[in-house]
Amino acid sequence: MLTGLLLGQATATSISPWTWQTMQGLTQQSDTIFAGRVQSFRAGDRSLPNAPSTAQVQVGEVFVGDRSLSGSTISVEHSAGDDVLARAEGLRLYFVARRGDHYRLTFFHTYGALPIEGDKLAIWLQGKPHGSFYALSDVLTRVRRDAQAHVIWQAELPKTIATGQRVLTVSFVARNLGPSAMQVLLPSHFFDALWARRVLSDGQKLADDWQGVGHWEHHKPTETLRWLAPKAELRVRYAIPLSVLGIQTPGTYRVGVRLEPHRLTDAGERQLKGRDLLRMWLGGLDHFFVDVVVH
Repeated sequence: MLTGLLLGQATATSISPWTWQTMQGLTQQSDTIFAGRVQSFRAGDRSLPNAPSTAQVQVGEVFVGDRSLSGSTISVEHSAGDDVLARAEGLRLYFVARRGDHYRLTFFHTYGALPIEGDKLAIWLQGKPHGSFYALSDVLTRVRRDAQAHVIWQAELPKTIATGQRVLTVSFVARNLGPSAMQVLLPSHFFDALWARRVLSDGQKLADDWQGVGHWEHHKPTETLRWLAPKAELRVRYAIPLSVLGIQTPGTYRVGVRLEPHRLTDAGERQLKGRDLLRMWLGGLDHFFVDVVVH
């Protein structure tokens, strides 16, 4: 792990370099990439699920996205369980995605708040000797190329089901809004993509532990990557056994859905091995929650 990245230092301390796949993943999950500085930080409550910490970040030059943001200050959030923006000293290269009136800090093996030192991006990337950094301009050439791809994932879940159905049917939809055909990982390639937990009678507190879909052992056979042409749509449906989600009795269950491309199943890792990542979509689906009533 690149500890210097989180501490705001310009020295590489990892035992191996970050891969360009990490940069591609950060880019493809972001709609805005810019140089900026944290002005203030407010920590969230770590005891609350999905509570955010928030930083006010002054935007300098915008490299990808809305150029009119340059010179403004925006609100950037990340999980309260982390303190990356609390330690983000100095000028950084930010990868963020707009979420309503604020922005979410992108994560792909590392948070998208990378230190800039002079004209260098001060992280150790593959292709350089240990302790040597690429020029920021060289990194941005790749970032702008990767930013041309644009695929979005959505998921659809029923609000009510009967226990007699024995499965929760989830539909995932991918749409290619970019100019080129892309290969996409399928939901069964993502680790921990769905999980559930029973909601108590007050509607807020949750009972027991989360249970969910990890390595998709129940799903056979293993799916392969799919090509998605420009403007094309891909729809896949999965029947998730209720037992896998820990849904055994009637009640209300909070079901979470996410596709985190930095956390793949063993099958997903095998699908990526040896592939040309230039034609690969490495973005995912932000986590969201739906209350499903089981009767």
